[in-house]
Amino acid sequence: MTFMAINNIPTKSSHNASSKDRLERQLFRDVQRLIRYLDSRKSCGSSNLAMVESYERMILERCDVLGQISRM
Repeated sequence: MTFMAINNIPTKSSHNASSKDRLERQLFRDVQRLIRYLDSRKSCGSSNLAMVESYERMILERCDVLGQISRM
């Protein structure tokens, strides 16, 4: 019979913290990617207003979620 050290057993709070961190990192990467893509479309002149508004909305939604996560 083997015993695990108590320190190695993940707690619910540590699991939630790591999930929160992963979500925060993913959202931040998404925002960066969306901004880069939008900038590249604008610089080559191949953007239309609806597309720009759609990407700006996606960026704002992700930034809003990041703000909510940081207040938790």
